[in-house]
Amino acid sequence: MTITKVIQIKSERQLERSLAYIIDANKTENETLVSGHALNNVHNAEFEMLRTRRFAQKLKGHYSNGKDEVFAHHIIQSFPPDAKITKEQAHEIGEKMMLQFTEGKHEFVIATHVDKGHLHNHIIFNATSNVDLKKFRWKKVTASLLYKISNDVSLEYGIEPIKSTLDSKYKAYEKYRKEMTFS
Repeated sequence: MTITKVIQIKSERQLERSLAYIIDANKTENETLVSGHALNNVHNAEFEMLRTRRFAQKLKGHYSNGKDEVFAHHIIQSFPPDAKITKEQAHEIGEKMMLQFTEGKHEFVIATHVDKGHLHNHIIFNATSNVDLKKFRWKKVTASLLYKISNDVSLEYGIEPIKSTLDSKYKAYEKYRKEMTFS
């Protein structure tokens, strides 16, 4: 079972720091487990994402007061320690999940971290689409959709989703999720 957690990025500085953290060579085997989608270079991801955002603002105008505006979303996808997948497969799972989740319409950087007792992906995707310049709107059902897509893609690699039908199983799941979610 994979666990997903989402953090909103609400400033240029936070975007810069988050991108630097996820592509850290010590966590990603000298950046061999780092890739991007719709970006020229993952090291220029901050510049490219902000350029897309500014272009959309210039073309479409500002839709917010600038306060609490979401620049990007940081997704952490954790795999169980007993998952029988390679680090490359974990990276593929994250890429497939994001391409399906964003329909390929948003720039993103994915980094698979191998520095903990389990494999986990950090994915930062631009809240502004580089295809139609629309903002990604996180709604109440969005987290469930992400979780479902993550489980469906993981199942292709033999990682079974959790079955939480009874209250006791849900409590066990919550305990497991808290223990397995790392940044």
